[in-house]
Amino acid sequence: ATLRKKGDEVSANTIAASGYLEVEVTKRADESSTATLRRMVEEAQASESRTQQIVSRFARYFVPAALLVAILVIVIPLLVNPSMKKSTLNEWIQKALVILIVACPCSLVLAAPVPCVGAIGAAAKHQTLIKSSETLEALAAVDAVFTDKTGTLTQGRCRVVGQVAFGDGDAAAALGAAAALEARSAHPLAT
Repeated sequence: ATLRKKGDEVSANTIAASGYLEVEVTKRADESSTATLRRMVEEAQASESRTQQIVSRFARYFVPAALLVAILVIVIPLLVNPSMKKSTLNEWIQKALVILIVACPCSLVLAAPVPCVGAIGAAAKHQTLIKSSETLEALAAVDAVFTDKTGTLTQGRCRVVGQVAFGDGDAAAALGAAAALEARSAHPLAT
């Protein structure tokens, strides 16, 4: 906990540990840290990853091509046999509709952005800001994560409170690697 005295600036999420807190609002709501984080999350959710860009580029050409094929499935039989029966024409129209339904890229186009937007939103609810969909996709290649968030993760108690090894990782080896990295550190918390 950081002690504040009269006249100190506090953020919108400041908690009074005891007594009461009297503050003067000096910034508009859209200038707050919360509003800035919200904007960053919205920007991240609106960003397109490389996969999403590829899918969008593919859909840009695939959709018109599928429409053209469906139209040709109706038009060519009419050109070949202009006097065909209405029931036969209906069959060709049904075939064209089947082509459109099967070729519809909706699931493909939605498959990329929906999970990214959902994951970025879920991370934000857990106080984790993921800058973009591209960053989120890059996390798939991550094998290990080391953090130094004294105060954030440890809540002011400067000690290791847990460790997790991912995949086939050895937790003891990871702790040894962290200790080796810390050995020559001049950080006040390095032991």
